[in-house]
Amino acid sequence: EVILVDTLDRESTASYTLTVRASDGVISGGTPNTNTTTVTITVGDANDNDPVCSPAVYTTALAEDSPAGTTVITVTCADDDDGTNANIVYSVTSTYFGIGSSSGIITVSNVPDFDAGAPSSYSLTVKAVDGGVIQRTGTALVTITLTETNDYAPVFTQTSYSASVNENEAVGTSIATAAATDSDAGNQDNRLNCSLLGPTFHEFVALSFFGEITVKSSLDYESVTSYALKVEAVDSGSPAKTSTVDLAFAITDVNDNDPVFSPTSYAIQVT
Repeated sequence: EVILVDTLDRESTASYTLTVRASDGVISGGTPNTNTTTVTITVGDANDNDPVCSPAVYTTALAEDSPAGTTVITVTCADDDDGTNANIVYSVTSTYFGIGSSSGIITVSNVPDFDAGAPSSYSLTVKAVDGGVIQRTGTALVTITLTETNDYAPVFTQTSYSASVNENEAVGTSIATAAATDSDAGNQDNRLNCSLLGPTFHEFVALSFFGEITVKSSLDYESVTSYALKVEAVDSGSPAKTSTVDLAFAITDVNDNDPVFSPTSYAIQVT
């Protein structure tokens, strides 16, 4: 009879090989008869180990426009037990992400819309459950950060702009503002710069980055009665997106000229 005298640990030693010797009774002065046999003992597995995920914490970035089915990251967990006890099933609870039950591959299931106010990062708890009768569980924490993509071009608040300004307005006077917005949520992609296209009117008007058009130098109704401008808004995305809008403004005449005789003198003869 082989008796266990100490605790076993299959994960340390999975089997033992014993040599058992049997001897018969010894007669005084005689030699006993002996025989030996080999006994191999295989240690059966008990589900005594939790699944372990390595690493325990994952971080990754994901473009906000990634389509459903995009692979995000793979979580890897292992169980030191054997057989069914070592079979791991992965699961995660999330509106936007799923995980392969046997592969541990996290994929996009529903596309989050960063620009519509969806969170910019997600923390997922992945559960790894083994196949024991009494199941044991391990976990991994996965943090996914959405990266902004430049989805939208700038949009002007009007389809065109018009204004009028007196010809004697001082330099710096505001004529109009061609305001634009950008629906991208990131700090970079929705930051806009505005500029005038073409050099034609740059000596007369100035345009700020924010779309405000001001008088740059003296206007003269008698020289030019109106201006037709094109304003461009460029966002800060990569690649950048642009939009343009037309702006027309009329110069209003003021009474800034004396009557002028032409010619300046006349000679007539009266008889």
